[in-house]
This record gives sequence, structure tokens and C-alpha cells, in this order.
Amino acid sequence: MRWRAILLAALLLQSEAPAFADGGTLRLTRAAGPFVIALFTAPEPLRVGSAEVSVLVLERGAAAAVLLDATVELRVRAPDGTTRMLAPSHAAASNRLLQAALLELPAPGTWQLTIAVRHQSDSATVSCELPVGSAPPPFLAQWPPLALPPLCILLFVWRERLLRHRVRRSRAAHGSFG
Repeated sequence: MRWRAILLAALLLQSEAPAFADGGTLRLTRAAGPFVIALFTAPEPLRVGSAEVSVLVLERGAAAAVLLDATVELRVRAPDGTTRMLAPSHAAASNRLLQAALLELPAPGTWQLTIAVRHQSDSATVSCELPVGSAPPPFLAQWPPLALPPLCILLFVWRERLLRHRVRRSRAAHGSFG
């Protein structure tokens, strides 16, 4: 039975797409004006390529209710100084309490992210830095599919040795050596 669990784990490692759980890694939690703003990013660490940026907006105070109808705008400044605006949405988020947008990171370096939130007549702005690393070598992205065949062969050989050992022990216990 254990070999089935090992095989299942090996198959699950074959996923080539990044997993964006409920928003990713918490990068920032800051109280600003009447809001508490939380920023999540995925994957971790951020590297050249696509990244999901998610924002959670809470009402500041004892109730700390999620403000689902808040308007969120993201301004992203690349290390070379170019600026882009993103409009996150609930539809793009894996968790409907968040507003998310897909961010293309074409260059490594320190990116600046500014989050502007508006709700009714209130507004607030917070900023943070996003350290972005170089793209991983192509081999690192391709190793799971390349590792599966040798892993399956190894597991099969291991299983066969265990079965042979069990048969020998069973024959020795019953006194038949054939």
C-alpha cells in the first residue's frame, strides 16, 4: 500500500503550472486611513515571468469587515522606471474575498508597487517593494517530467525485491525450498 502513496506523490509533483493558493505569500499588511490593506503575491519567490498579485481590503476598526465593493488600483514601477496600471478584480482571484491581477515581470530587480483603494468617499494609498529574481534555469522547470520515468522504474524494482523477499520468507516458514 505504501508504494501506491509514493507513486501518487510522484504524480502530484508533475504539475508544471504554479499553484496559486488563496492569494499566495503575504507581502504587506498596513493600516491606511479607514482601511487595512493586505497584499499577497504568488509564486514565492517572485521571479521573472508571471505573478499573481492579490489585495484584501478590510474596514479598519473592531469589526474589520471585508470591503468587497472597494475599488483597487495597482501602479507598478519596474526597475527601469516604466510604470503600468493594473485593475485587479474578484473574478481573477482564487479567493472571492480578494481582488487579483496577473502581473508580468519581464526583468529582475526591485519593483515598486503602489495600491490605491477607494470606498465611498474614503481613499488610501500604500506602497511596497517587490524583489524579483532572475528566471530559473530551464532545467529546473523541466526536472519533474524528466524525473518521473526513473522514479517509476526505481519504485517497480523496489516493489519486486520486496515481493521476492516476502515469498522467500514464506517458503522458509513453511519448510518448502523449491
